[in-house]
Amino acid sequence: MENFKKYIEENVEINKYVMLSIKDIDNAEIKLNKPIENFNANELLNLLKSQSYSSMARTRALLSKYFDWCVIKRIIKENLFLVDNTLLLKNINQLKMNESEVFTADDFKILMLNLSIYRHAQFIIYSLYTGISLNDLAKIKISNLDFSNKKIKLKDKEFKIDDEFKRLFEIFYNTDKRIQANGTRNDYLVKYKDYILSYKNDPRLKEFESDEEFEVFIARHWMKYARSVLNELNIDLSLRNIKKYGSRDRFIFYLKEKNIIPNKENLGHYLYVYCHEIGINTGNIYNEFYGYYLKVFNIEDEE
Repeated sequence: MENFKKYIEENVEINKYVMLSIKDIDNAEIKLNKPIENFNANELLNLLKSQSYSSMARTRALLSKYFDWCVIKRIIKENLFLVDNTLLLKNINQLKMNESEVFTADDFKILMLNLSIYRHAQFIIYSLYTGISLNDLAKIKISNLDFSNKKIKLKDKEFKIDDEFKRLFEIFYNTDKRIQANGTRNDYLVKYKDYILSYKNDPRLKEFESDEEFEVFIARHWMKYARSVLNELNIDLSLRNIKKYGSRDRFIFYLKEKNIIPNKENLGHYLYVYCHEIGINTGNIYNEFYGYYLKVFNIEDEE
């Protein structure tokens, strides 16, 4: 890290984005117990692949310039970012897209079947796949549910839901006891105002001073529970990835509902409209899954 710090001091204006890249690079160096300039192409690829698209682009640009500097200083012989095509931004992103395809809508159906004994977890996992984060789910009240129009209105956000969401919610909300990940039953749950999530009836719990305090507590409680269920089933899938795959697949369902078959010219337009309607960042889903949609809809990409 010493050479890298020297390069940063001499050549780079520090800002919060650079600081994030430096932190990731520092963690990677600690993990592999060697300086970044001694990483091989595969190790650099793993570092970049673990980042979001925007972070990956910034870090790659920073490291490529640093490796140029190291060549000039004769610290290394060549800049791997210039001689190894696997480290091209396009190739790294395509690799991430390819890896995202291992979890399909059919895989999710199998996951839900495995979760059938954990009725509360089923509702949580399905909500994530619908695009509702656990933090948002903790804020939703009964009054926010609009089953007749199949949507949930939450302040500045709106989530589209279906009949399966309603079915799983009714099971979740009307079950007084939940089955723990280890198969035993827990204490009764009590409702907090008209929130759809609830907390364990434990005399050690203090009264919540505000809704916000409850929301933070309840999100952590259910996140821990859902993770424990996935671990119990030996499922190597994070809650974050379940939400990500749901975001990916909902666009496909959206087009099918409207009987739209996209082409190369209008795919981006429909993706923009869809993201605007459900209130998610267009850039994130575009960068992550555009190549995936080209394959799903059998659209040839421009070289």
